[in-house]
Amino acid sequence: MSDQNSNGLDRRAFVKSAAFGAAALSVGATGVLGTAAKAQAAGPAGYQHTQNFSVVTIGTGNPIPDKNRASACTMIQFNGHYYLLDTGNGSNDVLAENGFAYRNINAIFYTHLHADHMTDFVDLMINRWMTGGKEMQIIGPPRSGAYYNFMIDFFADDLTYRQYRGYARGVSEVGMFKGIDVRELTGSNRFELDGMRIRTEPLTHTMYNLGYRFEANGKSIVVSGDTSYDPTLIELAKDADVLVIDANIVAAAAKKGTEEQAFTDDSIKKPKPKYEFAGNFDVAPHMGIDEVAKTATAANVKTVVLTHLPPAPFNMAAIKPYFEQAGFKGRVIEGRDGLEINP
Repeated sequence: MSDQNSNGLDRRAFVKSAAFGAAALSVGATGVLGTAAKAQAAGPAGYQHTQNFSVVTIGTGNPIPDKNRASACTMIQFNGHYYLLDTGNGSNDVLAENGFAYRNINAIFYTHLHADHMTDFVDLMINRWMTGGKEMQIIGPPRSGAYYNFMIDFFADDLTYRQYRGYARGVSEVGMFKGIDVRELTGSNRFELDGMRIRTEPLTHTMYNLGYRFEANGKSIVVSGDTSYDPTLIELAKDADVLVIDANIVAAAAKKGTEEQAFTDDSIKKPKPKYEFAGNFDVAPHMGIDEVAKTATAANVKTVVLTHLPPAPFNMAAIKPYFEQAGFKGRVIEGRDGLEINP
């Protein structure tokens, strides 16, 4: 398999390509990968999962528009039900292109409230509701509920009309106006949802960010959201089977003279957040790839999946030395839209 992303294709063609495999660096551990090609064979029944606990990188890009990558969205699959972490621009399309049934979305989690992690929320909620989705949960940092409430208020007449037109096929208030349980979290949390054990920890980002750990069937999947280097992530991801990690590929020694300078230059007037739990504008927003490798190694994860990638050709050969130097013994995978990883 090629280590290079297929940047010559537009994202729709790229997602549907049978060549949509994992570009992986194997330094010891094993893993079972699914591809979006399975969705094509699945037909109307939807995507066919080979295991009942997995993670799918739905949107693997960063805020810069990219024809090959949607913005941030990661999906936990458990017993055929879906748990989305973030709903970035384009994630709605990737779900449709790969045959993932919207009605099977049981929850939407938010790592943090940056726009590139949220903007497909309205489309996803409407598509889920109109295709039979009923009760669900929205879980995230403070003000996650305000986003849902904004949708209900701003699109009130649109949603009422859709409910009226969908009445004959069972569309009701449940799944949109009712049956939506919003839970806003801060700090460390442990709870269960649909048989999965879930843990959250706050990480270091310019916006208040929660990392999530999901455990089921003796396996564990961790999703970092966006974060600069933070020892808390090492502890959260300790011995995890899969770590989906923010890898915005900020060069380790290439920050001076760029936008990163704003975080160290005292001559630049620093704005203050408007809301409580809005984060810290003074910290670096992402890790360098050396810090990603250090985190994965210290956490002793079996498979690390790189996501939140910029719109540039992915070069695994350039990434490999950082993990080798850190002593990483697991598997490194380039996240791609629609790629399923089985722990």
